[in-house]
Amino acid sequence: MGGGDAAHGHRAPAPSRPALGALGAPLRYRPRDPGLLRPRRPGGAPLPRDRPVGRAVHRAGVRQAAAAQRRRRLPRDRRRGRGAAGFPRRCRRSGRRAERAALRCRFARAHGRGQRRRRRRPLRLGLDRRSHARALPLRDRHRRVAARPGRRRPAPVITVLEIAFWAALALLVWTQVGYAAVLVALVRLPREARHGGRLSPPGGEDESSWPTVSLIVAAHDEEEVIAAKVANALELRYPADRLEVVVGCDGCTDATAARARAAGADVVLELPRGGKIRAQDAAVRRSRAELVAFSDANALWAPDALARLVGAFADPGVGYACGQVRFVAPAGARSGSVNQEGVYWRYEMALRARESRLGSITAGNGAIYATRREAYLFVDPIMGHDLSFPFNLVKRGWRAVYVPQARAREKMVPTIEREFARKRRMMSHTWPIVLRGGMLSPRGYGLRYGLMLLSHRVLRYASPLLHVIALATNAALLGSGAVYVVLFVAQVALLVGALAAGPLPLRGLLVARYYVLTTASVAAGLWDWLRRGTAAEWEPAEGTR
Repeated sequence: MGGGDAAHGHRAPAPSRPALGALGAPLRYRPRDPGLLRPRRPGGAPLPRDRPVGRAVHRAGVRQAAAAQRRRRLPRDRRRGRGAAGFPRRCRRSGRRAERAALRCRFARAHGRGQRRRRRRPLRLGLDRRSHARALPLRDRHRRVAARPGRRRPAPVITVLEIAFWAALALLVWTQVGYAAVLVALVRLPREARHGGRLSPPGGEDESSWPTVSLIVAAHDEEEVIAAKVANALELRYPADRLEVVVGCDGCTDATAARARAAGADVVLELPRGGKIRAQDAAVRRSRAELVAFSDANALWAPDALARLVGAFADPGVGYACGQVRFVAPAGARSGSVNQEGVYWRYEMALRARESRLGSITAGNGAIYATRREAYLFVDPIMGHDLSFPFNLVKRGWRAVYVPQARAREKMVPTIEREFARKRRMMSHTWPIVLRGGMLSPRGYGLRYGLMLLSHRVLRYASPLLHVIALATNAALLGSGAVYVVLFVAQVALLVGALAAGPLPLRGLLVARYYVLTTASVAAGLWDWLRRGTAAEWEPAEGTR
């Protein structure tokens, strides 16, 4: 028993100040056992007092510190039971145990262990950020720095509603604005791409070396415009012996075939009713040209459009090329219902020009495009060429490019309401391509083209769903901050502006109306396809002839 301080022949120094608690205040409670030692190092020297004793310290160490504090307050003559070192003999061994316990607790506290466990609470969804701060489990609450002693500030908690709102808003901003901004920053168009500079002839200056072309026009009851279209094709600046004009009459019940022959078409095919794609397929099977070009019956090409379009195929890696289409308003259109399709297509053509510089475009247009005869794809009759050809040809190793110098013009639908009906029909043909035509399959895409297709096509077709999510979650989060109020007002203003465009035909309101109706047509086209499928046959849009 003769060990410890008595063996060294000196008395242990009395503590100079009381031990402190977890927040720096003296311990106020009375210990059960006042005979425990103050924690010491194995060599016998007392532990430093610069670190307060917290709640995580072992209970034996806390009792020892409290006992030392109590003994110092007692008079010397009342300190009973002391041995040679001035402390009870029965406590020397327990004091060494307290030293080891205190050291273990200090080690545990330094390594983040030994903290009191808190019972985890289930996740509860609410609308108020403060209620979530009280309801959600906070595993690391003890690690946060208090704003002031004695009070802790709850950390901000992101709710499920906030995640859904900000994700939907971010995807909408990216597909409508962010993607275009990135393309503008990455691609600087050359002068000839911006201003329509000259391209080299498709086969050099010798016209006899230019590739042979079949210009195919699919028509259904187009007697009003087919003669003008055939005449426009024959006036193109392209060698006559290298150009063939083919008109595919898709179950016409009027004088379309007769007027096409009278106008000078080389081949007129009278086919049973099967849709535009079947008529084009039949014309391609009949053709023996190196390139096949396609146009709508109401689209008029610039005189040099075909030569410039064919010039893109001088690159042997190009399998598809489309030109620029410009929509003109019909005569006598009411100003309050003027279609804004031209605004959309100017924006769309700017994106396609930069996509073409990066590699390949994500979609074409049906008014002016061409493909190699060997690269032509026989697709499902309900799937249009303008969307299904570019990404499918990219999967097969070809490039799909945009030629802004090859220009065509087309009369647009006179009113936004009729444009909604036209786009609804088009989207009923688009959704089968997206969901069943292989667009969502990543096989064959490079990483860059896959991101372009996702940003420009898939997310744009998902915009109705994203708008619904953003509006619903924003309404639920109105009590969570001023930023949600501002964004909700902006969304409501877009809808109100679309409604006000009828009686108040301002340009900004007309654009808002066009955007809202176009977005709604995407959802309506999906509903039509899911409910009753899509027919391969189609009717010309009213007012475009």
